[in-house]
Amino acid sequence: MLSRVKNKHLKYFLLSSISAIFMTLAWQPFKALPFIFIGLIPLFYLEAEIRRNHPQSSRLLFFAYAFLSLFLFNCNTVYWIWNASPEGAIAAFFINTLMMNLPLFIYHIIQTREDNSNKMWAFI
Repeated sequence: MLSRVKNKHLKYFLLSSISAIFMTLAWQPFKALPFIFIGLIPLFYLEAEIRRNHPQSSRLLFFAYAFLSLFLFNCNTVYWIWNASPEGAIAAFFINTLMMNLPLFIYHIIQTREDNSNKMWAFI
């Protein structure tokens, strides 16, 4: 289905959104834990696509789309913080998303610098 999408940024947006949806399904009230791992697959595919199609601006693009995915996931799972403090919720959404994006961004940097294609170990 995604191979038919002509606009690359729309494809990246859909991959980010699909990733966020799957990761959200792993949390309350659904509690389907395997979905958290299934949700990482679109992110890894997104990283490979961006690295392959945009070598000059891959860091910024991947950071932005991974941030979008993790931000949507964060908002869907910790929305209840809004009831305590709207300002605290907004800060928590952004700070948590930045912290969650850090390992993915480091993984992307390692993927772009190394020559070997078997670098999934970098995410662990």
